[in-house]
Amino acid sequence: MIVAIESQATAITPATFRREVRRWSKRIAVDAREIRVRAMKRKLASASSQGRLTFDISLLAASADHRAEIIVHELVHLKVGNHGRLFRSLVRAYLAEAAGAR
Repeated sequence: MIVAIESQATAITPATFRREVRRWSKRIAVDAREIRVRAMKRKLASASSQGRLTFDISLLAASADHRAEIIVHELVHLKVGNHGRLFRSLVRAYLAEAAGAR
């Protein structure tokens, strides 16, 4: 699923993006061993069972909310490997918790 980038979003650096991923990984209590940012042809992100996360470079220009959705989605995959009911519930819960904290 590739989503159009919002025009009003301000681009961030790869280092800033990695810090966002690390903050989320602490909140979700998973170990993101390696965080890569590179051009991807078919998807916005992927997660390996060894804790390697790869994100498409286009996310650097995405809105903070859209980045959070993608980051949380991939980090929850380090806990739950499929897109089942538990996975969807965890993603919704972490995103709702973050929205409530704003």
